[in-house]
Amino acid sequence: DRWPGIVHLPDHPALSTFRYSETFVLRNYYQQATGSQAELGYDLLAAMLEYDPLRRITADQALAHPYFREDPKPAR
Repeated sequence: DRWPGIVHLPDHPALSTFRYSETFVLRNYYQQATGSQAELGYDLLAAMLEYDPLRRITADQALAHPYFREDPKPAR
């Protein structure tokens, strides 16, 4: 289950009509959008987009992610 606690949210009935798309694969989109095969970049993106807030990366964790230390360094 991607986010077990969602059933306790007040808007869950409205959200329950949203269907997870098996055809949308974040890794493929990331590689296509960035032209990169870099695993650390994808790992950081996936961690920030995690549905479950208990499993989602915090801002401090994101800033300390190894992605920002790999070469070549991320550019603006």
